[in-house]
Amino acid sequence: LGLRGLFIEATRSGNLEAARHYAAEAQRLAPGLPWAGTAVIEYQSSEHDWAGALATLDQNAAAKLIEKGEAKRLRAVLLTARAVDVEDPDPSSARAYALEAHRLAPSFVPAALVAARVLTRLQDTRKAAKVIEAVWKENPHPELADAYLHVRPGDSSHDRLKRARVLQALRPNHIEGVLALARAALDAREFDLARENLAKALRQSTTQRVCLMMADLEEAETGDPGRVREWLGRAVRAERDEAWTADGVVSPIWHPISPITGRLDAFEWRVPVSTESGATELDGSDLAEQAVRPIIAPPRPALAEPDRAEPPRAVSETGGEAASEGEAGLAIDVADAEKPDARASRDDDEEPPASTTPGGDRETPDARPATPPPQAAAARAETPPPMVAPPTAAADAGAPTAGTEPPRRDGPTTVEDPLPFRPDDPGPRRDKPPKAPTSVAAFS
Repeated sequence: LGLRGLFIEATRSGNLEAARHYAAEAQRLAPGLPWAGTAVIEYQSSEHDWAGALATLDQNAAAKLIEKGEAKRLRAVLLTARAVDVEDPDPSSARAYALEAHRLAPSFVPAALVAARVLTRLQDTRKAAKVIEAVWKENPHPELADAYLHVRPGDSSHDRLKRARVLQALRPNHIEGVLALARAALDAREFDLARENLAKALRQSTTQRVCLMMADLEEAETGDPGRVREWLGRAVRAERDEAWTADGVVSPIWHPISPITGRLDAFEWRVPVSTESGATELDGSDLAEQAVRPIIAPPRPALAEPDRAEPPRAVSETGGEAASEGEAGLAIDVADAEKPDARASRDDDEEPPASTTPGGDRETPDARPATPPPQAAAARAETPPPMVAPPTAAADAGAPTAGTEPPRRDGPTTVEDPLPFRPDDPGPRRDKPPKAPTSVAAFS
């Protein structure tokens, strides 16, 4: 009783070395204590002392602390873990351990997987296939299917398809056999067979793995990105597939002990608990109908006819767009209708912008050509002239407003300066006569 209390206190405080010492001492003093035997096996397994754990298991079985069936199961687990550790450095010993574990637990998948890997490495593919087939009949597993399809290195995709047919015939109605055949058919580019088996799988279970395989099929067969995205979206909402789980830990491979509690044979092949109630249920019957729908190539988008480019408008030598024939004639008529005096006044008041010719001389508006160049004539023949309002004399700067004409005066007008003398002017000198009044000439 005192050693058990010390063991519990050491475990709570995290002193694993002291806890192991108390458990081993209690087992030595009283071999029939269940808690001591279990604790010693777990501590030995955590340190990969598989030989010591097997010896402790035999002691517990002899003391009848565990049942016979459970003892065989735990012995198979320990032998499998020992085979995994020596698989690379000593494949012969690993084969012996794995086959012994397979004999003790014929439905134990990890033992069959290790045995198949080692036998394949030792060029004994026939025996490896028999081991997998024996376990498959009792416990179909996706890792077994993958090992069976690749049991002989160098096989083609069609050879693997033949093996998948054999495996599926052993358990015809199991979803793992259907998915194994669908995967092999997809690798062999037998798309009709793959689609048929995936439709069967969708009727049984709509999981992420099935939806992802449908996305692979659509991408390989049709190349339609819309369908691929559709199945990928369903995979996000679908239920998760089974995995190796223990104490809330999800692992892609099997481990002999739990990383949380150190419990032996803790990993189970099941759906993770945290996602069982959070996944969205999908209707597999509707998805199966979509999986077998006929493949219709998406229509090609019609090519739009290129717009006819509007021919460029000709540009005159002066830098502006060439005027149409009607506009040129209208401009000439208006120019002729202007009065000479108004034209002269406009030319004197504001100077029109002069363009520079290639020779560097300034060109006046009167020197511009009255007729457009040949390029402008070609442009007029192709492009209709735009509607332009005729210019008026009022639009020109310096011209009088239409309808009004300023009064004409024949001669200069004399205006008397209101300030004959500036404020700072000292005034006229007495010796000089005063200046005449300043006159300002007003011009129209």
